[in-house]
Amino acid sequence: MPRKNRFLLPLLLVPALFLPVACSTAPEARQANCPQPRATRPAPEALYLQRSPLTAASYDHDRARHIFETNDGGGCAACHGRKGDGRGPLAAELTPAPRNFACRATMDAIPDGQLFWIIRNGSPDTPMMSHAELSDEETWQVVAYIRELGR
Repeated sequence: MPRKNRFLLPLLLVPALFLPVACSTAPEARQANCPQPRATRPAPEALYLQRSPLTAASYDHDRARHIFETNDGGGCAACHGRKGDGRGPLAAELTPAPRNFACRATMDAIPDGQLFWIIRNGSPDTPMMSHAELSDEETWQVVAYIRELGR
């Protein structure tokens, strides 16, 4: 190898050493429990296959965030965290851990109708309680907001 190029090759290889670190710190890799396996009972088929009826014009981000964060003291954020990452103030006390809505790999596999059903009916054998007090429209707003957290 010519003398002037002898040091060039190691300099070109140094950035390659950091590539695995850069890849492993992608947002998906940094998130706890992502993907997050669960064996939640499926919603009834008619609802399971239903897509959110909200349009871009009917989705109200601020209202959905308010329901998610507060819901008169019983908001989703208490368990799932404000970022939806499953790290709310009550999360450490819950088994299984709350769902990580920020994990796109997990959330993309759950149909809208399934999310609606779980929010309204809870999830047996988990700490996820029913939120039957929410109207259909409020529940769909929360489903849309949860989807937004994973994007």
